[in-house]
Amino acid sequence: MLGALDLRLKSPEKFEMPWQTSLQTTNINKKFEGSMLIIRHPRSGTINTLYWNKPINQNDSAVAATNPLAGNIGNFSANSEITFCLSPYPVGQSGPIPRQSIVVSKNARNASDVKLIDLDSVDNKCK
Repeated sequence: MLGALDLRLKSPEKFEMPWQTSLQTTNINKKFEGSMLIIRHPRSGTINTLYWNKPINQNDSAVAATNPLAGNIGNFSANSEITFCLSPYPVGQSGPIPRQSIVVSKNARNASDVKLIDLDSVDNKCK
């Protein structure tokens, strides 16, 4: 089904964290990197969220300059939950404010599939 979609982009969006925060994996020493596609079907309105654990680098080849997803779409998966940690400190540093887990459910379809886990919750994998 994805093969039938026109997935050309002018350029991938790069999101920079505001207020000196960092996006990390559950390992405090690793920066969270990856690519996420949120695709809405034009007829049915169905939304699919796909994730790949590598950033799309549109400078990888001449083809990528016109279609950064070329050759990469098969690497995206809708079959796994994504957990990342929001930290007020740079990667590898900690302080009095704990990191917070953000969980995107597998194949997320709406805002209720994105969960901000309470800082003191046992489900906060980023403590």
